[in-house]
Amino acid sequence: MSVEQPDFLKFFAYRLAYTRGLVDLMQIQESAIKDNDISKLMEILSHKQSILNEIELQQQEFPQWQNSWEEQRAFISIQTRTQCERLFHEIQKLLGELLIQEQSNIEQLAVQRDDVLGQLDALSSSLKQQGAYQQKEELMVSLLDFSQ
Repeated sequence: MSVEQPDFLKFFAYRLAYTRGLVDLMQIQESAIKDNDISKLMEILSHKQSILNEIELQQQEFPQWQNSWEEQRAFISIQTRTQCERLFHEIQKLLGELLIQEQSNIEQLAVQRDDVLGQLDALSSSLKQQGAYQQKEELMVSLLDFSQ
């Protein structure tokens, strides 16, 4: 009984396509963050999750591909092996860029969160001062005796 060899070229091509999709979405996500467009950001995150779900399905279609690749790549034609390795390195490069971009986006979101907190604190302080002023004004009016 022979075990069918996985189609590594197909696997790496799929993985590269999905990774490029994540890169495209990351660029749109970066724009949504800069524009503070939360609904667009949520939409993008949903699309990213869909791609991650597709990657998970691909993992199921190509079970244990990594172990198979390590074991069988020496037996694959040089041309196919070279193509697979080129795709693998491109995927790794894009994933590295995605991690850097994701970290930058997280930092940008933290800055925006801190800005909003600062604005809310300033507004709260202003409302407290306004309330204290109104209370003082009401007290002054109640102290005035207009009956004389």
